[in-house]
Amino acid sequence: MQITGLLTVVLVALFSLSDVNYVAAEREPECPTKQLESGGYPCIRISEPVCGTDDTTYSNECELCNAKLKKQDLKVKTDWQCAKDECEGATPDQGCPMNLAPVCGSDNFSYSNACMFCSKWAMNPELYIMARVACEEITQA
Repeated sequence: MQITGLLTVVLVALFSLSDVNYVAAEREPECPTKQLESGGYPCIRISEPVCGTDDTTYSNECELCNAKLKKQDLKVKTDWQCAKDECEGATPDQGCPMNLAPVCGSDNFSYSNACMFCSKWAMNPELYIMARVACEEITQA
């Protein structure tokens, strides 16, 4: 019993220290401080997709910073890939699993999972995932 309680405390602590952003908030990117002599920022090849306000998925925030050198008003829209990329090939009548992994759409509707969101997105490509939790959870904060 004590091991289970300790494990729960450790998992909760790790989760709370996580830097994963579950709620979309348009923001300025955190760019490296130094540029290369040839121009641009030196980026590590790591896959941590972000969606830019230009609705382009960048492989990581540093790559978005490089794009921002040409598009001054570019910001981070979400800390995950853009809906058009996540929902590529989605149809309004696609079959979705019944698993519960809620996402909050920009229409303030909670979808049971990303697949259900993508079905709706197929009818309205202006939608994007606002949060990786139910909408009710972000309004309570």
